[in-house]
Amino acid sequence: MKQTRSPFRAVSQHRHFVFVAAAALSTLGLFCLSPLSSTPTTWHIAFRLLPPTSDSVDFYSSPQVIAPNLLAHEFIEGGRLKATIGGRHPIRSLIADAEARWDNLNKRQSTTLSAAVKEYRRRYGRQPPIGFEKWYEFAQSVNFKLIDEFDQIDRDITPFLALPPHIIRRRIVLASKDDHSYHFTIKGGNSSISGPLAHWDIAAEFGKLIEPFVKNLPDMRFYVSGHDGGPTILPEDMRLAVNRVLKQGKRLTEDEVTHLEDLERNPRRGVANACLEDPVTFYPSALPERNLHTHSFISDHHQSMSFCANPAILNNPTKRHGYFAYDVPHQRLASPLFVQSQPQAGGAILHPALQSYLPAEKYHSRFGPIVPWQNRSEKVFWRGRTTGEWFNRAHDWRFSHRIRIHTLATPGGNLTDPNVTPKVEVLVEDGLDGSVRPQTYSRDTLNEKYMDVSLIGGPVQCADSEKDHTCQDMANGLTWGKETGWEAGLSNNYLLDIDGNGWSSRFQRLMTSGAVIFKMTIFPEWNSDWLVPYYHYVPIQTDYSDLYDALAFFIGTPDGLPGHDDLAEKIGAQAHRFTVEQWRPEDMQVYIYRLLLEYVRMVSEETDAATTA
Repeated sequence: MKQTRSPFRAVSQHRHFVFVAAAALSTLGLFCLSPLSSTPTTWHIAFRLLPPTSDSVDFYSSPQVIAPNLLAHEFIEGGRLKATIGGRHPIRSLIADAEARWDNLNKRQSTTLSAAVKEYRRRYGRQPPIGFEKWYEFAQSVNFKLIDEFDQIDRDITPFLALPPHIIRRRIVLASKDDHSYHFTIKGGNSSISGPLAHWDIAAEFGKLIEPFVKNLPDMRFYVSGHDGGPTILPEDMRLAVNRVLKQGKRLTEDEVTHLEDLERNPRRGVANACLEDPVTFYPSALPERNLHTHSFISDHHQSMSFCANPAILNNPTKRHGYFAYDVPHQRLASPLFVQSQPQAGGAILHPALQSYLPAEKYHSRFGPIVPWQNRSEKVFWRGRTTGEWFNRAHDWRFSHRIRIHTLATPGGNLTDPNVTPKVEVLVEDGLDGSVRPQTYSRDTLNEKYMDVSLIGGPVQCADSEKDHTCQDMANGLTWGKETGWEAGLSNNYLLDIDGNGWSSRFQRLMTSGAVIFKMTIFPEWNSDWLVPYYHYVPIQTDYSDLYDALAFFIGTPDGLPGHDDLAEKIGAQAHRFTVEQWRPEDMQVYIYRLLLEYVRMVSEETDAATTA
């Protein structure tokens, strides 16, 4: 049977946009800020499975454009903006667009309960869950700011609303048997913890988060994974099928669910069979770059994390993320297991991650006040271990995402990686009109100016046997830095945040430092709906091909071309303010409270009975 072609993906590929409208039009691709209508649902547009309706996008006024006659850039697959030589620097417009979106996001929030209910109905096409009024009161009592922004919960919960109740019951039983999890039972307004990881400190911390409102929660049981990543992938055709039946007021049949979750329903290997198209053949970025003079930047961070829209992260050695190194055929199903991290197409339920979380007041109590911007080092700082995948002789460890950043920043490096060359072409601004042009520098010169990056601790997660000496090869083939503590890098203006086996648990803490965070990830945060790329942090591609360009833009070039230190300082301050005001324990509580109300409705035999009138 001929496969369905994604209509949005088909019409969005390789379009040109004039730069005067670029900032406004790019919002079409940014899920976290678009006020989306209930048909199609918020999460279908976010995943690029259905085109937006005519009233589903709020076009912001374009920021002031310098030299409006400069050449246009091009929005291309994988959520990227391809720079045109002679155009305005893309980061300028990405920052201006981000500022407009953040301003709009805050201005449009509901200020009354009735307005919040109305917005809920508009976004999700259904009534809020029972208990919504008390949730709203709690959110107001802790001065929660983004009262309408819970699209991530909708993305996680909606698939279950289309499953037959008996399948949901089976999934809950399966989650309860996870041998690396802790379990919460809420009964009569009290909570208790059980399960294999009940002794974990993080389980107790989770329990403390729900204490202020547990008396308002209905009886329930839920299961929280202790793993770094989620256990399942939810296919694109499943998401479309969910949308179809929910619009009809129905649920999927068991036969439909069985077919949609079948790993053999199409011939593609591994996670790629979760995509509507064969991503490796559909997008040219899945292959090594033919033109090394191409400069691109992430314009849609959510889409750039998708292996369907950005398949280079699957199998292009220079861009591959270690999560996909073995092409593991994850289960294709919706799992009611709560997880702290999962890929963009994950089928489990994200909860606020508590691992390494450090509230701002505790951060400053431990590390002192923020180091003044002008007193910091301009170099970008990162230290980390060789997590990210399991290394053996069947896989070239040199192409792991953490090892690639080390070799990029180290003399010599992996000479088989086309991004690690003796000479590097960097995008720089012409001082006369602000247009961009390429300028070539030696990699050693760039690293001397920009980089303070190193692996530490020796090789981990590698084979060490008589037949496989991968650990020893890594130990001999890499230069190792000194061990560091959490305080390392806090006096740098720029910090890298890079995935390990799952998401990086450092992100919140690094943002609190007031530095600019260059973030390379394929894992959405639980609060990604609240974070705006280029306003709170700077997203970086998995091959780091945009890193030198971004550093040159903010810091300036080795030969003295000026950078935009003022814009960098502003982003760092905005990041710090976000963690102080909107990444508090109270914000996590508001999220969990609402998530649990949605979860109760999800597992209810009769969904309507768990819905407000």
